[in-house]
Amino acid sequence: IAVAGKVGNLTVANNTSTVMVLDTEVVDRGGNFNTSNGRFVAPKAGTYHIIGATRCNLAANRLIATILKNGSDIGGSVGTLTGELTAVATAHQSVMTHALVDLAVDDYIELSIYHNKGSSETGFFQSNLLIYRVGTSS
Repeated sequence: IAVAGKVGNLTVANNTSTVMVLDTEVVDRGGNFNTSNGRFVAPKAGTYHIIGATRCNLAANRLIATILKNGSDIGGSVGTLTGELTAVATAHQSVMTHALVDLAVDDYIELSIYHNKGSSETGFFQSNLLIYRVGTSS
């Protein structure tokens, strides 16, 4: 099990997915989360439940949180969700995503954020990633 997060300012480019470098470990049994690059590296092959969330003060038209496996988007299939939200100009936006993902030893997981506010934006983010192994791969 690993839980990591980030609370603080982050610059996110317009129309570009940006990997969140989650720099604070809450729980990291086995030392599999790297706070210097925001990656969880699978210690064992198996099926993992992954939950990612972010909250920010950007009033973008779209805010998307995506789970990346080995640098690629895992979305688009049954059993995965890409969190997406349309802006509410007067409120902080929150978005969450989760998936069941088969990982091999040394596969890695990251959380990325996307917005389309129109320009690069620096905003205050509260983000986290929770990962735990639920069983062996079929």
